[in-house]
Amino acid sequence: MVTSLRRFLSGLLLVAVAVLVPTAIVAEYIRGVVLETDSYTRTMTELADDPTIQDAVIDRTTGWIVSTPQGSSIPEPVVRHGVDSLVRSERFHDLWWRANRAAHPAAVALLTGDTRFVQLDDDGTIAVPLGDIVAESRDELIAQGVAGARMIPEAPAGDVTVVLVQAPELGKAQTVVRWLNDWAQLLTGLAGLAMTGAVLIAIRGTRRRAIASIGFGVALMSVVFLAVGFLFRRIYVQDVRGGSSLTRDVASAAVDVLVGPLVFDLWLAVALGIAVGLIAWLVGKTFRRKQSWTPEPVSSTPAEPPSPPAPDGDGESKDPSPTP
Repeated sequence: MVTSLRRFLSGLLLVAVAVLVPTAIVAEYIRGVVLETDSYTRTMTELADDPTIQDAVIDRTTGWIVSTPQGSSIPEPVVRHGVDSLVRSERFHDLWWRANRAAHPAAVALLTGDTRFVQLDDDGTIAVPLGDIVAESRDELIAQGVAGARMIPEAPAGDVTVVLVQAPELGKAQTVVRWLNDWAQLLTGLAGLAMTGAVLIAIRGTRRRAIASIGFGVALMSVVFLAVGFLFRRIYVQDVRGGSSLTRDVASAAVDVLVGPLVFDLWLAVALGIAVGLIAWLVGKTFRRKQSWTPEPVSSTPAEPPSPPAPDGDGESKDPSPTP
C-alpha cells in the first residue's frame, strides 16, 4: 500500500515538474523582460539594425514631414535622403533606444490593464514615438543645407509613430499576464520543490529513472510550449492586413525580437532536460550492467589437503592406484 502510494505521488510530482518548469520560464520572461523597462528597452533596441524597421521609420518620418505645411515645400526625395542618412547612422541606435523606453509604459498598460499613467487604445497597439527622430532629421536636413528645413515643426507627442505590435486580443490576456507576473518567483520555487519531492518520494532503486523522467518530461513540455508559440506567431503575422499601419514584415521582425529571450530559454530547457535525462538513463544502465557482470565471490577458506593412504596389515601404506 505504501509502495503504491509513493509511486502515485512521485508520478504526480513528475507531471507537475514537467508543467511547472516551462510555465515558470514564461512567467520569469514576462516579469523580467516584458514588464521590466531596462530589459524591454535593451531587447527592442536590437531592431535598430533591422533594415525592415529602418525602412518603416524612414517612411513614417518622411511622410509626416512632407505632410506638414512647412515641410511640404521640400521635395520628398530630398527629405527621404536626409532621414535615410540619419536612420542608417550610429545615431539612430540612441534615438531608437530612447523611443522604445518612452513606449514601454504603454506596452505595460496594454498587457496588464494598468491605466494610471497611460490611456489605452482598443486595437491593442504598441507604437514607438518618432518625435525625436523627426527633430534629428530636421537637424540633418539643415546640416545638408536644404532650404526650408528650419521651418519643419516639432512633432507633437504621439502624432508620429511606428507600430510594432497590433493585437486586440492582448487586452483579453491581461489577467493571465498579471497572474504570471505576480506569481513568477513562486512558480520557480514550486518547480524546484516538486522536482526534489519527485526524486525523494520515488522508491529506492527507481530514483535514477525518476531523474531521467524529469529531464525528458521538461524537454517534452518545453517543445510543446515552443510549438504553441510558433503557431500563435504564424496566425498573428498572417492576420496582419497590408493596408493597416503595421506591415507583416515589421510585425514578424518585432515579434521575433520581443520573444527571442523566451525562445532561447525554452530551447535551453529542452537541451538541459535531454542532457539530464540521457545522463541519468546511461548511468542507471551502466550500473545495472555492472551488477550483472559481478562474479561470484571466491571463498577465502583454503582447500583441505588430501588424506594420506591408509596402511595395510603389514604397517605399510597401500597405494590406492591400481597396478597395471
